Amino acid sequence: MASSSSSSSYQNDRDAEGPAASASSSRQAVLDDYRQRHQRRYEEREAEAAREEQEDADLKLAQTLQSHEEVRLQQEIDLKHAEEVHRAQEIEQRQRELLVRKTDRLTMKVAYGGYTERLIDDSEFATEDQGAGEGFASWCPLLGIFRPSTVSERELLPLRDPDEEDPAEDAPARLLVARQGFGPMRWITAALTDGSDAPTAWRCCQCFVVATVGALIEKAMELQKTLSEMTYRAEEVRLQNAALEEENDLLKEYIESFITRQQFLRHLVDMSGLSPQLSPIPKPHAPPLAGLARRSVTSVSSAMTKASLRRRPTAVIDMGVHTWKVGFATESKPRWRIRSLHDRWEDWTPDELESFLGHVLLDRLLVSPPTNADSWGDTRILVLENMFTPRYIRDSVRLCCGSLSYPGRVRYAIGQPTALVVDMGHSSSRVVPVFACMPVMEAAVERHDHVLLDEHSHSGDEILELVVSAMVEAVTKCPIDVRRHVASKVYFVGGRSRCVSLEADILEAFALLVSDKLPNFSSESITVFDTDPSMDPTDLIWIGASIYGGRDHL
Repeated sequence: MASSSSSSSYQNDRDAEGPAASASSSRQAVLDDYRQRHQRRYEEREAEAAREEQEDADLKLAQTLQSHEEVRLQQEIDLKHAEEVHRAQEIEQRQRELLVRKTDRLTMKVAYGGYTERLIDDSEFATEDQGAGEGFASWCPLLGIFRPSTVSERELLPLRDPDEEDPAEDAPARLLVARQGFGPMRWITAALTDGSDAPTAWRCCQCFVVATVGALIEKAMELQKTLSEMTYRAEEVRLQNAALEEENDLLKEYIESFITRQQFLRHLVDMSGLSPQLSPIPKPHAPPLAGLARRSVTSVSSAMTKASLRRRPTAVIDMGVHTWKVGFATESKPRWRIRSLHDRWEDWTPDELESFLGHVLLDRLLVSPPTNADSWGDTRILVLENMFTPRYIRDSVRLCCGSLSYPGRVRYAIGQPTALVVDMGHSSSRVVPVFACMPVMEAAVERHDHVLLDEHSHSGDEILELVVSAMVEAVTKCPIDVRRHVASKVYFVGGRSRCVSLEADILEAFALLVSDKLPNFSSESITVFDTDPSMDPTDLIWIGASIYGGRDHL
């Protein structure tokens, strides 16, 4: 009878352990399947990255070859253009020489005093009674009537026949008129009134017309050259205007993008309920002035610091397990980063904590000593510490400083009222849901053993499992109407959040596991808030407390 009762109790225990064992085995199967898929996905990513690098190298090589080919083609085009310009200049020069030659050949030699009347070349300016040199010298003054720039005043003297005794009486009137500066028409009139025959006057008229046409052609060619220069200058001006228009378009795009960014930042400020002086936009703080007390600062580099000096200064202390970050409110980053004495809170003693806080406040921040046990004079103290810290540590800090804060203050740095804050620290990870600017304390979860604790450490996959399980547990502990809002907005802080690949794996695993609790939930439903490049992820909680500490209601 006793044996039957013991066997029945053993069977009841087996039945009670059945659901738990099946749940544990199913969870282990899910995690094993995820590890396998994660390993395959990692290998695929590596292969894809190698392939992309090869494609980028091929593309750069093709672009280089294409640029070299374009340069070669441009050089060929420039060479052809230079040859065409040179050929056009040669043709223009030949045309000019031909025109001058034709004009000289068509110049008529007017006969008088025994000279022959006929059309001749420059080499035929000699008459029957003169040599070639004397005839050319005799008729140069006649050419000078039509082209005075080629004949000097001395050559325009009246000519005479060698056989004539009185050169003044027998000299032709037309040359006297030309010497006195009369025009060609007056010269022709003088030839007619002087008793010359009509054919002589007609040949003089022909000579004048030919010379005039030659001068007009030369003037037309000069005008054509001027027009070409003006066209070239107009093309240069057009190109300069096009370049200016392109620069104006780029400037307009830059201004529009700047305005859009300012509007977005203003929207974030409006959502967070902050004043413009305490917006989440990082602003440089004034450097410390060596040798002067902090109350005697009379000039600062920003309006934010001026506004903070008109109020009571607030010291902000972030008590991290590995590093303490300290500074003053309204500043964009901590002034000091101090290594902690121990790697675990359990190793601290109240005396060590009090001494270390005194060193931070009095030696580093140069805060005035407290006037009594409950006041630090004109300085307020805002301390950020882990909610899972041992109770005696929190009581000691509250006894020394008075004020505490929690990771929910990070919402002031991101400008969002609702988020799932994942703090991946040195020795543990903490997940705190924040809804409507209030942390859901009953849903906060912590996971330990990230580094060498208790003589063992965890690998990357185990850290991934710890963080994902903490996130799923925190979302599950939230009220049912809050879960989807919190799970869809994730914000990573802490030193380990710098690993981008770890964040991607965490989000993928989190979306896979939380989909059982939230229908139609996937990784595309999650919004991850990116950190400003000027902010260090390890400083985000301190920055949120810095913005919070600058508010008047503190």
